[in-house]
Amino acid sequence: MSLPSQFSSQGSLDDARLLAVRLGITYDVIPIRTAFDSVKHELEGVFGRAPEDTTEENIQARLRG
Repeated sequence: MSLPSQFSSQGSLDDARLLAVRLGITYDVIPIRTAFDSVKHELEGVFGRAPEDTTEENIQARLRG
């Protein structure tokens, strides 16, 4: 299963698909961008207008977990 977001590189997506093919397993893609945007919106009061940094990438990891 792939849970891509705006931080996912094309190389990572291609590698995941190729691995699934080679293993003969089902490969589903479920984008998490909508969930990411929702969490980011909820945190606007905390983040304010701070520039994006690794914090947003960590939100991505939490959503996947």
